[in-house]
Amino acid sequence: MAADSSKFRRRRRREEKAFFCQVETYFGTKEYARHGRCVRLIGIDESDFHSLINDGKDGVTTYVIDLDFWRYFRQQLGLTRWWEVMGQLAKIKDLETQYLRSRQWFRVDIEVRKSSADYYYPTFSMDGPTYIDIIRVEPVSADDARLPSGGIQLQARPCTSKMGAFVSQPLTSVKAFTGTRYQHGSAGTVNRSAPYTFHAFHVGQGMCSLIDNGRKGWLLDAGAGKPVTRKRYLDKSNIMSNDLTAKVQPLTDLVMVASHTDYDHWKLLAWDAGLRKKVSAILVPAGVSHLLFKDKEVISKCVDTSSTTITLAANTSLELIRANPSTLDSNGNCIVAVFVRDGQRVLAPGDYVYSRFASDSSPRIKDLHKQRYKAVIVPHHGDKESANNVVTAHSPNAHAFFSAGTHRHYKHPTDESRDEHKAAKFVELCDETMDEIKAVLLL
Repeated sequence: MAADSSKFRRRRRREEKAFFCQVETYFGTKEYARHGRCVRLIGIDESDFHSLINDGKDGVTTYVIDLDFWRYFRQQLGLTRWWEVMGQLAKIKDLETQYLRSRQWFRVDIEVRKSSADYYYPTFSMDGPTYIDIIRVEPVSADDARLPSGGIQLQARPCTSKMGAFVSQPLTSVKAFTGTRYQHGSAGTVNRSAPYTFHAFHVGQGMCSLIDNGRKGWLLDAGAGKPVTRKRYLDKSNIMSNDLTAKVQPLTDLVMVASHTDYDHWKLLAWDAGLRKKVSAILVPAGVSHLLFKDKEVISKCVDTSSTTITLAANTSLELIRANPSTLDSNGNCIVAVFVRDGQRVLAPGDYVYSRFASDSSPRIKDLHKQRYKAVIVPHHGDKESANNVVTAHSPNAHAFFSAGTHRHYKHPTDESRDEHKAAKFVELCDETMDEIKAVLLL
């Protein structure tokens, strides 16, 4: 007994914490620790979890928790060798599909270490990683006895924060942004300055586009991924070339549209305090809950958003369409954006692939295949599904922009998607190895 007690005391000298988490992806790539595969969780600590389910109106601190893929699944599946995990990839892919439809809560107990293959860091911060060992990972149910009371609904609440000062428009009193048409200019007048342009950005395995006229802008996602990693982005000794920073710096108003909840569409906003400060509002899909929306760094800016059309200038508009997919998952619970200038269109569907348009309940989504496009941001980084039912090119010089990187598991863009977009008469724009943030003018 004495030996066991001594061993326990030695263990207790190390800091232990408990997080309540949801799986972001089972096939992530680490930002640190040699950049191998990881299971990525988005979590909050125990006290914040209780705060969130009781009220949480002031927001919580969320954390990205990256767990070594091979170690995690050896433990969870009772295996001893990494190649045994390889033999279970089909099962793990099924788990990934399940998480897209319903995000299970887990309690993760950790112990802080000086070095490890696992780590965490605050999501919306520039803090370095805290290295950890995992003590246990357990699913949490609503009637779990460890919670303050039984039967608690664990679903994070939809955004209800007020709009605040939103590009000088008469929208400051609304709690949701829905079904309206309005103009993006002071006192409700059409902006008659420089024409709006549409730039897409090479950001690795992520997505990011900007519509702006040099003064006012709309950011369509603010994501990134390998080879644009957090460690690389925050490295002050080797500053990354960043066209996005250069383009948003002179803007007086900037609104972000979050196509959906996936973290690879939010990373730049999470890593860059200057960009967060610049963004006055974040339009998120109406009725969708996610821990990212609840972080105290952004909760006051997040606004539930249904379908709407924004008049930017004469003959220039931005249509935001809230999808109503036949199958609910994180990719389909989204906002699809269409930028129109002088009759020419750019389609930015996020991760919502073309083949899902026809079965969507929204007439606006169904009608997307009736239009011709000057450019498309190829959905879901050019995966195999994005090769099906490709939309129609406006002209021989229409462009298909592949926002993809060097993720070893996904291997985007796929040959199938590239070939089908070429067959649809789109000119390909693709540079998956670009390790800096580069702008490409699409319209």
